[in-house]
Amino acid sequence: MLTLPKIIAINAKHKIIGFDVDGVLIDSFIPVHLAFQLYADRYGLAPQITTEYVKKYCMVGTPRHIVSNFLNNFRSHLEEHGVDVDLLLGDKLAEEASYWESSYQEISTDPLANEDAIQVLVYLRKLGYIIPLITSRTKTEITKNLQILEKKYRELLKVGKVDQVDSLYDIAICWNDVEPYGKPQPRSMELAIARLRDTGIIAVEETLILSGIIFVGDGASDMEFAKNIAGFGFYIESITPFMGESDYAPDITFHNMAHLKESLQYLGR
Repeated sequence: MLTLPKIIAINAKHKIIGFDVDGVLIDSFIPVHLAFQLYADRYGLAPQITTEYVKKYCMVGTPRHIVSNFLNNFRSHLEEHGVDVDLLLGDKLAEEASYWESSYQEISTDPLANEDAIQVLVYLRKLGYIIPLITSRTKTEITKNLQILEKKYRELLKVGKVDQVDSLYDIAICWNDVEPYGKPQPRSMELAIARLRDTGIIAVEETLILSGIIFVGDGASDMEFAKNIAGFGFYIESITPFMGESDYAPDITFHNMAHLKESLQYLGR
């Protein structure tokens, strides 16, 4: 069984730790819940979008994936009310996904940056780690979330809760960069590595032998993604426990980002 020190030792050759954004660095549960209720209200289903529904179906995946789940989950109700679900899942899926994205933009409640996550990023940056962010969210969503993350970092820096670093991460790859090959397909990390190579952050020859990258996420697709890039999956179960296939089970599970922060403290000793 691989322990945290063993995984870190394997990873030390390249010192690359990737992170998902929503649910890991950013807590977007409340705005996602409100936004999806707004989206579902178009079909009279807002009351059905409960806390449990959002945890299970709305916190992980691309807009198309999230909307597809909704349309399939409520197919009977929708069809009883004259909605052509197959059409929405086919030719109209992109349009339907855009309605969900528009609903998210209408919500005035901002996501919250995770203070423990920021401290983890700063700690790793000071130790020389390369940090790519890989998300299934759109460019619009991730731009807003990264601004919130940066603002919170500046607040923590001002009151002395974190040290100053040049940046919290090296690169961010979103859904728009790799559509339609987002997580769990390896394309997102391949693109991140290519861009890190192009900017000189990693050597060209290293791109040919990269393995053992750690990826930190909070969804089953994140853990499958970690395996698809020949890496290790660190699962954050603050919202839901891992419910994916056993073949993609996390290498290590952490209760939350505070638990990960505590577990990594030995690195600086």
